[in-house]
Amino acid sequence: MKDYRQSRLSPLIFSSAATAVTPFTAQADLTDSVSKMVSEGKATVGLRYRIEDVEQDNALQNAAASTLRTRLTFQTATANRFSALLEADNVTTLGGR
Repeated sequence: MKDYRQSRLSPLIFSSAATAVTPFTAQADLTDSVSKMVSEGKATVGLRYRIEDVEQDNALQNAAASTLRTRLTFQTATANRFSALLEADNVTTLGGR
């Protein structure tokens, strides 16, 4: 006589095991995607020098400004139709005042 408990239980165990492994597989895929986005991304540096001079015809003082803007940009590669662009700017006064 055939034991039916064994044949009904096997698919249930397999299904439970597959469900338990799925989150770990999805997390591994996400980690691989993020890793690919960063490793295949592109970093750039942009520099812009600027000088301004103002001459006043009133009691206010004349002024001059010499500045350097530095922009760091990182464009990630595309993974799963998603990409990101990160930028950071800094403006520094050069010279006196």
